[in-house]
Amino acid sequence: MARMSRKTMLIGAVAALALLGALAAGFVLLRPQPTDAWEFIGPNRTEIWTLAFDPTTPTTLYAGTGDGVYKSEDGGVTWRIAGSGLSPRSLVVDPATPTTLYAGEYSRLYSREGELRDEWRGVLKSEDGGATWRVMNNGLGERPEVDALALDPMNSQIVYAGTRRGIYRSDDGGANWRLIEPTGLVSTLVIDPMSPTTLYAGGSWRGVLKSEDGGATWRQISDDLDRASVRALLIDPANPRVIFAGTDAGVYQSEDGGETWRAVNDGLPEAADNGLPEGVGQDERRVTALFIDPSGVMYANVSDDIYRRAEREWRKVEVAVPAPRADVEGMFRLLAVDPRTPATLYVAVSYRDGISYLDGGLFRSADGGVTWQPIELAQAPSIP
Repeated sequence: MARMSRKTMLIGAVAALALLGALAAGFVLLRPQPTDAWEFIGPNRTEIWTLAFDPTTPTTLYAGTGDGVYKSEDGGVTWRIAGSGLSPRSLVVDPATPTTLYAGEYSRLYSREGELRDEWRGVLKSEDGGATWRVMNNGLGERPEVDALALDPMNSQIVYAGTRRGIYRSDDGGANWRLIEPTGLVSTLVIDPMSPTTLYAGGSWRGVLKSEDGGATWRQISDDLDRASVRALLIDPANPRVIFAGTDAGVYQSEDGGETWRAVNDGLPEAADNGLPEGVGQDERRVTALFIDPSGVMYANVSDDIYRRAEREWRKVEVAVPAPRADVEGMFRLLAVDPRTPATLYVAVSYRDGISYLDGGLFRSADGGVTWQPIELAQAPSIP
């Protein structure tokens, strides 16, 4: 056997570490092909991360997946690929011009003959209903990762992005960005629909931040839950003073615009006593998304399950869909609740069998989770 040089060994070790890191981040890796071209190897092409409704025509919705954006114009019954070559974690539709969409991305990973290359684009914009996209990351800095996007409901030229560095604002439809709050990881960002200069942001270890001047200044308003990472925020559309926060310690509610908070966890799983402060390492009550339907019923992603809250108590929603094998455990992630039709839910399903994950597809329920119908996304073309 030929003896490897120190340089060759070092390159091999770096590539191996990169591959392991990609696996830990949820990427699907494909064997490199002997070609000079770069091959797309992650994120997972089949994973569905986000859904966004056209606010003027709610039967039109978009799904952000690992291999592009899909579009449905019949309420999710049929889908077609609207734009390939992007992997959005967040999608928003401009309410003033619904053919304009913004997508927030993490990195995309490519391989060529054992080498790895990553691509960081941050924010992309489409002005033709998702058919074509262009990168809009001027001012977002190097290696931008965007977790959350929000549009000013009264001036859609104003766009906010929650990133791993903090909060950015654009005043020209995403063409240019400036950092307005260097708070670190921001995973959720919402705007008061009645007063769009009022914003709330949540992330790791900072609780909830509030701005009342369009992001010029921010203050922490979450002394009641400041030890818990805030992963989701929801403003009650019927009363914007009522806000819900999804944290690692469950769900909290404020009735005074975020000044005070109380836990509303009746019916959620009990958090294990791990000897750490509340909300630290307690996966049983980790809330990653919150939704409310037109009738006022709330839904939450709690750990790997979905819960429904009515009459002040949470109850688990059973997602009764067939598993591919008997030895796998189901994981269910609520992606969206139809903003016009009560009890219409969209759920992404996946399975794990120890260390590996299997995609289970997208399902829709029109009766609050009693029954479920599978949704087939059209086959996307190859990713460039």
